[in-house]
Amino acid sequence: MERVSWEELLERFLQYLQVERGLSAHTVASYGQDLRAFASFLKGRGRRGLRGFGQKEVVEFVQEQSSQGASAATVARRLSSVKALVRYMLLEGLRQDDPTEHLRGPRQWQRLPKALGTEEVGRLLRPQADPLAERDSVMFELMYASGLRGSSWASGLPMWTSRPASSGSWAREERKGWCP
Repeated sequence: MERVSWEELLERFLQYLQVERGLSAHTVASYGQDLRAFASFLKGRGRRGLRGFGQKEVVEFVQEQSSQGASAATVARRLSSVKALVRYMLLEGLRQDDPTEHLRGPRQWQRLPKALGTEEVGRLLRPQADPLAERDSVMFELMYASGLRGSSWASGLPMWTSRPASSGSWAREERKGWCP
């Protein structure tokens, strides 16, 4: 097994995230920040770097983050960063075990979607001059009246659209799928 300093490991991992996985610079920076916090935590516990840790240290890190007032989303993101690093270490042959395999992050609140106001619904249902806009208006009215969500409509019902074909004639497309 190759010996790598934690700084070099972190740099290689962040480069992997950016180049191989195509993550944005902001996301990569967040991973770096989270893993530096984890390395600092390990250093405070007498560990040197990101190599010699087990499930106990990861659990203690998550508990410490929570007790310091970090939100559930932040704690979950930091745990996810540690898990991603461990997967990378396994991929590169720098670790033989996965101490994060059975760990789950804290439960997060699920936000409900915001409902449209009466005026917004009225604007959507107002008759339209354009045939495609009229079709969309009818679809919105059906969804609103029946309580369908947009995702239910888009994924379950057959959908037909007409558009000009490249030859100048009209083509008709049909999406497959049916909502019983």
